Parts: sequence; C-alpha cells; structure tokens
Amino acid sequence: MSEDEGEMGGKVDTETREKRERMVEVCPVCGSSELYYETGGAIGKVYHCKDCGYIGALVVEADEEMVEAIKEGYGREKKGRGKGDA
Repeated sequence: MSEDEGEMGGKVDTETREKRERMVEVCPVCGSSELYYETGGAIGKVYHCKDCGYIGALVVEADEEMVEAIKEGYGREKKGRGKGDA
C-alpha cells in the first residue's frame, strides 16, 4: 500500500495526512505529553504521566486543539477540587 492510500485502500488527502503527522500521545487526565513507560510486555504498555501522576494503559492520540481542550478541562477540575479542600 502506498503512503497516499488509506487503510481501506482509498486515497488520503494531504490535509488528513498532515493532521495525522501532528498527532501526539498525551495523558488522558491532564493532556501532558510527558509520559514514559511504567512497564510493558505481554500485558501491554502501562504509561506514567510525569505531570499529574496518572498510571494506566490508556493514552490519547491528540492534535493541538484536543490537547488544549484536555488541559482546559483538567485545569477547571483542579480548581473545583481546591475550593472545598483544606
């Protein structure tokens, strides 16, 4: 399959290809790309986020817009939790 063909064998336009190239793996909790493998092997990969401490198998492949949305949601949630905590 050539690089201009999609999974279904159809042509992939330049915009789609460029968007795919801009995707990064980020933490599903805080949107950080500061992830490392905690473990891996037969059971699959387990990631650890350096920023929020998340540990899990799920990471999000996101473009800049989605990363910002995750970070915004995390910031709101973090602020909301801080109000009642003392």
